[in-house]
Amino acid sequence: LGRRLVAALTRTLDEGRAAQARSQTRLDELAARLGAAARRGVTDRARALGSFAKLLESLGHQGTLARGFALVRDEAGQVVRAAKAVAAGDTLSIQFADGDVAARAEGGAGAGRVAPKKAASRKPATKQASLFDDGEAG
Repeated sequence: LGRRLVAALTRTLDEGRAAQARSQTRLDELAARLGAAARRGVTDRARALGSFAKLLESLGHQGTLARGFALVRDEAGQVVRAAKAVAAGDTLSIQFADGDVAARAEGGAGAGRVAPKKAASRKPATKQASLFDDGEAG
């Protein structure tokens, strides 16, 4: 009975060690997969954050200024959105991509603005015959 008990105990210990080894192997595999997934997640989120940063930069007014536009503010620092909001003598601040410039309006509500040139009308040098004419002037 003692020998059978020792054999059973040894077998149970061996089975326990084998189960523990299998569990450790599985745990190591899962830890490796978890580490790889975490690195991928960080990389993906960093890429998305970079994309959002570029989008934010493109939508911000600094990007617009860099493309050649200017931001006009009145003395109170409020944005001036239309020429009709400016009166003669108003002090303005004009912001460009590389800095600000102070300015004084010489005319309000668009006074002093140059009207766009109209395209010259083209008149034919000679009278063109109609396709429906039979060649005789009527």
